Amino acid sequence: MNCPKHNRTPYNEFLTPQNEDIISVANYIASDNFNQYLEYVNENIEYIRDKISCGYSDCWSYPSETLQNGYGDCEDMSFLLASLLMAKFKKNSIRVVIGWHNRNGHAWVEIVTKDKNELVLESTSGEWFDKVTAYRNGYVSDVYVYLNGCEKA
Repeated sequence: MNCPKHNRTPYNEFLTPQNEDIISVANYIASDNFNQYLEYVNENIEYIRDKISCGYSDCWSYPSETLQNGYGDCEDMSFLLASLLMAKFKKNSIRVVIGWHNRNGHAWVEIVTKDKNELVLESTSGEWFDKVTAYRNGYVSDVYVYLNGCEKA
């Protein structure tokens, strides 16, 4: 599937693990534990709705912009978290999911661990859940975003 676009930019182009700022932060965190990257994003990036931060109902930032701004909404924080993780871990085990949570548009990160556990990482709250529990509690996938493309859920 070709990736859907946000303002003419394919979704997967918002994943930037090769960006110098992303590599620098990933090296600073320097952990083999995904939770350290999740905590970093949750503690250093303030959640702010797009309507407040940019005046529009939906505007996306590249991960380096989210780092510089120090704020973002769910997709900004999710693309940042996924990019940080991709800078340190197997890229094909990490994806951003664009979908719904409790009937509201939402984005989050999903990873597959070394133990083959599928986890949902909620960048806006710093929480993580096993995928089955998350989907039972209102998460609904629409599009999976990988570094090299997208897939309809």
